[in-house]
Amino acid sequence: MRAFVVRSFGTKKGIDFDRVHRELIGPALDRIGAGGGTTGEVIEAGNIREDMFEQLISADLVVADVSIHNANVFYELGIRHAVRDRATVLIRASVDEVPFDLRTDRYLSYDPAAPGEAKEQLVRALNATLMGERIDSPVFSLLGRFVATNHSALIAVPRTFQEDVASATSSGRAGALRLIAEEVDGLRFEEPALRLVATALQRVGDNHGARPVWERLRAFRVDDLEANEALANIYRRLGDGSGADDLAVASDQAIDRALSNHSVKNRPLAELSALRGSLSKLRWEAQWRQVPQDQQDREALRSRELDAALRLYSRGFKEDLNHYYSGLNALALVEIAVALADRFPDEWRYHATSDEVADLRLKELRQDSTMLRVSVGAAIEATRQRLDRDSAVDPWLGVSFAELLLLRGEDPERVANAYATLASPVFGPSERASIRRQLDIYRDLKVHTEQVERVFQRNNALLNQTQQKQTHPIVFVGDIVDNNRIPTPWFPADKVDAAKAAIKERVQEVLDAGTANGDQFIGIAGVSDGGDLLFHEVCHELEIPTDVMLPLPKRDYLATVQADHASGWVGRYHQVLSAAAHVHVLSRTAQLPPWLVERPSYSPWQRQNRWMLHHAWAIPGVERVTAVAIPGDVGEDPGDGGDSTGTQGLGRAEVPPINTSELFKIASLSSAQPPAASEAVEPDGVAGAASPEDPDADLLPLWKAQQEFSAVASSLGQRIRRARLLNLVLLVTGAILGATSALSWLTGSPSRVLSLIAALALATAGFIQAYALKKDQTETWIAARVTSESLKADVFRFLVRVAPYTGTDRVELLNQALAEVQEKQSILQADHGNPTAADRQLPRVHDFTTYVSVRAQKQADWHRTRARAYGRTNRQLRRLQLLVTFIGMLLTGIATVQPMPVLSSWTAAATTIAAALGAHLAGRQYRRLAITFGNTALRLEEVITTAGTVARSPEGQAQFVDQVEGILAAQNGSWPESLRAQ
Repeated sequence: MRAFVVRSFGTKKGIDFDRVHRELIGPALDRIGAGGGTTGEVIEAGNIREDMFEQLISADLVVADVSIHNANVFYELGIRHAVRDRATVLIRASVDEVPFDLRTDRYLSYDPAAPGEAKEQLVRALNATLMGERIDSPVFSLLGRFVATNHSALIAVPRTFQEDVASATSSGRAGALRLIAEEVDGLRFEEPALRLVATALQRVGDNHGARPVWERLRAFRVDDLEANEALANIYRRLGDGSGADDLAVASDQAIDRALSNHSVKNRPLAELSALRGSLSKLRWEAQWRQVPQDQQDREALRSRELDAALRLYSRGFKEDLNHYYSGLNALALVEIAVALADRFPDEWRYHATSDEVADLRLKELRQDSTMLRVSVGAAIEATRQRLDRDSAVDPWLGVSFAELLLLRGEDPERVANAYATLASPVFGPSERASIRRQLDIYRDLKVHTEQVERVFQRNNALLNQTQQKQTHPIVFVGDIVDNNRIPTPWFPADKVDAAKAAIKERVQEVLDAGTANGDQFIGIAGVSDGGDLLFHEVCHELEIPTDVMLPLPKRDYLATVQADHASGWVGRYHQVLSAAAHVHVLSRTAQLPPWLVERPSYSPWQRQNRWMLHHAWAIPGVERVTAVAIPGDVGEDPGDGGDSTGTQGLGRAEVPPINTSELFKIASLSSAQPPAASEAVEPDGVAGAASPEDPDADLLPLWKAQQEFSAVASSLGQRIRRARLLNLVLLVTGAILGATSALSWLTGSPSRVLSLIAALALATAGFIQAYALKKDQTETWIAARVTSESLKADVFRFLVRVAPYTGTDRVELLNQALAEVQEKQSILQADHGNPTAADRQLPRVHDFTTYVSVRAQKQADWHRTRARAYGRTNRQLRRLQLLVTFIGMLLTGIATVQPMPVLSSWTAAATTIAAALGAHLAGRQYRRLAITFGNTALRLEEVITTAGTVARSPEGQAQFVDQVEGILAAQNGSWPESLRAQ
């Protein structure tokens, strides 16, 4: 779901609109899962007006801030109201008077001094708007004849996306289409793209996959004509065949929703009437099949559902004479009704109100039969000519023509020959079963018996094709064998035999459990060195056919294998490919499709894992998928199975993991203890010691120094924070106890004891300020932190091979950087001993893609989280300070009117507490940290959006890394400034 925000920028009339977006609008949109933003996202594209118009038309939700009189805001809001009838939410702070034309609209108000406090209200308003059907555009609500257009037709869908959908459709790859439907979520062209994919899924016969896609589209607009028409058909096909189950009810409701759309015309009306006729036909068939076989034809004539279905099919054909499906079904029911009426004349007469009415109705049916035989034939021929002009083929048209010949009573041999179109590979067992079901109706009701029997004789093998056994896919996801680039070998090369045995054991367990149920198994995996190839070999040994899933073309994939892994695996790679039942290739190039450029941290390897599970669930009739996994470090390195289970959104897969800790005798990341919670801990590096034999061992001394500086910074920071908090508690305690000791009714020893404790508290606070909060300690803390972050930047630059670590002298330059900090390291050890540094492994970064996800994105997320936490704490303490100050002022006022010693004592206490809170806020710099951390997160996120573009060249990648590290260096460089501000 995509949102667009219409608002002012900067600070105007006392409202910081950027802050409102950060604290109110942005978090609320995140909560409801809406992507998108303001025109600020597209300014660099060059044509802001075109992008703005497209966003206003296509956005599923628009939030407009009309707090002040801003011509641009009102102009954009007017466009939105003119093109979309729903899903526009207005918010405002009470500054300017509401314009006359907007006074009747509903608003959500917020406090510009604390906009975040209205977040929950906005979230509720957004959800209510999305789930409701209320028209909020005054244009549409006041002009009843003004009908909303199909706005998705105005949104350009990238040509490469259309080509990818067409390619997957032509080859019948339903799993790839399901994957594409998932990947367009939140993209600018999401809605029209989903329409293409949903239509394609239906075309390849994947109604189970098409259903959730059409339902997503209908969530945008409940009366969406195309979505409801498609869902009505899908629900009917997925039902139990009785016409009375829950899905049949859902189909009927979808038809009602479609008919409520004011733009419905002839063709959709014909389709909707035919769909409703199909439901009546299902109920009619279910009714007469419940009685004994020798009474079925008489019961079929009695059923009122026969009349209802015939009437609905006829209505549909009259709406559109080119809609041959409704005409053909009308003809079929007319032929059945006439045949049964001739067979049971008494039953037919009793069926009507009088003999005259019965005779007239039968005469009309005979006339309808004559007319429909001609008109349906003409509709089929017109469709055939249209397909010929487009050089297209529709096997279903051939089946319809064959049924028309049968209903006309043509020569049985000609009819049987026409049904030979059933041999088309388009028709699987389920499609042929559907065709047979219609023929069974004719045979069981003894209508056109000679033609029907000849069709069964000539096409017996096709019509009696039974469904195959229940297919049970086994999907393998997991680690590659250690390629000597990963510091800790998650899949050591000497453990290959052990891994294969473990995989075989797990697959055999699945096999034993499923064989009893008659399951037919298929293995699905990539062909990366290590687990993938071992899994294929195991399946072939157990006589399980396998599908090979290649995210890249074979040549590019093989080049990757040869470049990164031991050559001994190449032979196994070719053997697996030759032995596979099918080899599926997802992408035509080695890069992600251009339309995925907005997902910079997404890689072909992550895409492969998602695709494999979609492929498994798209196999017809699958009800169970097992994903065998060697998890390793799940979720960080895409080349090592990042998101390896890939079950988000596909949570039905059973995932029995293989315990690599036990298998490989190494520490598993998933079981490693996370670092202790601290506001200084950042998401770089992972726990676990690195091996000195690693190729990145040159980094280890520098990495160790970084960890030592980080440990000192963390220790000193925690010590200073505790001292400040203790200082605040002592000052507040001393002030309260001092005021309490002055109470008139408290005399003697209690008063003296309280006075003594108060004095001790205040004296201790003074001692802490003098010795525990000295400026040199704070300077040491900040210096350690800045040095730590500087070293960390060098580590990442070295790992991703950007300047200055690009040439053959990269190790020498690294040693120079280490030498520069060794003197500081010696001073550090002299002053603080050998600090216990966290045993954190080198960051798992080895290319640009992993740098974006592990460094850039995680730093953006971390800074955003910390900014919110600092802002929240700052607001809470500020409010407390204001409250105490107000109490002090109130007591001062009372004391002025009625002097009392006790009031003077409590006034002094309130003043002391307020001053202590102010000093604590000044020392901790919560507000400054919230602002700088928030700005850092925003700047990082802006740079991350360019990753997909710059990734195409080494120069662009280097520039990206420079920008990210520059932003982080600027953030770290602000700490000394914060120190001076204290």
